[in-house]
Amino acid sequence: MQLRIKLYDLILAFSNALDQVHPALTGHHMRVGFLLDRLSERLGLSAEERERLFLAGIMHDVGVIPLKTSAEDLIFERERYLHPQAGCLFLQSCPTLAEEAERVRFHHMYWEKACDRGSAAREGSLINIADRVDVDLRAKKDFREAVEDAERKVRQRRPGVYSPDHAEAMLDILHDEETLRGLAGAHRHLPGPFRRRYGDRLLEPQEIIQFSTLFGHVIDSCSPFTATHSTGVAHTAEALGRLAGIGRDDLDTLFVAGMLHDIGKLGIPLSLLEKPGKLTDEEFPKMKRHVDLSRLWLDAVPGFGLVSAWGGGHHERMDGRGYPLGLKDRELPIPARIMAIADVFTALTEDRPYRAGMTPPEALRIMQDMVKQGHLDGDLVGMLCGHADELNTVRASTQAEARQGFRALHAACAEPDALLLD
Repeated sequence: MQLRIKLYDLILAFSNALDQVHPALTGHHMRVGFLLDRLSERLGLSAEERERLFLAGIMHDVGVIPLKTSAEDLIFERERYLHPQAGCLFLQSCPTLAEEAERVRFHHMYWEKACDRGSAAREGSLINIADRVDVDLRAKKDFREAVEDAERKVRQRRPGVYSPDHAEAMLDILHDEETLRGLAGAHRHLPGPFRRRYGDRLLEPQEIIQFSTLFGHVIDSCSPFTATHSTGVAHTAEALGRLAGIGRDDLDTLFVAGMLHDIGKLGIPLSLLEKPGKLTDEEFPKMKRHVDLSRLWLDAVPGFGLVSAWGGGHHERMDGRGYPLGLKDRELPIPARIMAIADVFTALTEDRPYRAGMTPPEALRIMQDMVKQGHLDGDLVGMLCGHADELNTVRASTQAEARQGFRALHAACAEPDALLLD
């Protein structure tokens, strides 16, 4: 069955997932989008400009994940020039978000530098004020006190940081009781122009694949310990599914599920993701929670039922001793069994910072033992054994390409963009 997914459903789900990296960020992207819509309405921007700003606002911090070294760095953004560059490069990889990429690139640019740089830079500086104000509004437990503090900071920021018009519009918002009440439920208030333009727009299968690939790269960028893992799983699962006779539409779904199967890891502490040794009895349940989170977030996207079931089944086992649901044998659809095999094969054969990947024969011996233990489907593992070199070439080549992309991303972000600094 062909995936039928609405653009706004997918973007809102991804925006929500970005907020799960740390509890202090919960709701941040939607709140920034909400503030941007109210700002752009007061500034008299066109419906199209409002839509584009809202889209950029709810994805604006996508670049913080590959650059963070701690939750503190993520929240307070000590280096405010690097992650906009990373976010821009991420979004440019998805043609549907190419226009938003430039606005994200400039979302920490001061108005004095942005005003002569074109519409993307000017709109980026508008994201800057919405972003800063939301951070200020969340800094104090007493909301009224936080509003007063945010107002004071808008007034006190030195000339040139914000456009005078932007600052005046924001001060107006901070005195608007209806808007402040709406901010608390920003995730429920889609801007009217955005609803009218995108509310019923269904993505083409290739667009869904592009979105999932973008977010798979974001997931993998959480840690060098898992870099390119989702890419390897997706391509391995698709190749094995083709050998198993799965049709084109379901292969697309299988690929998307592979790219997004670990989306729940965005909600797992970095200390666990990057631990090279065995997890303790206390740590393992926390790590297992990533599958529950993956299913929860994927289930939130209407039309993603199979993506959730197949991707969320990558730790289920044939004997029912897997997780999170303990499904077994006939309860596990063939694509979920394929996902489990692709996940194990990729994990064993890919290089990690603390060890080299196993050769296919070494990995297959372990997987054949897992078949004997009742963990993996014996017929599908047998199919993998018969095409191991072919599938390993697919895995290795696609992961090498993804790794090259990550290196280019970090190289581009190694130094602040001169355009943002001059």
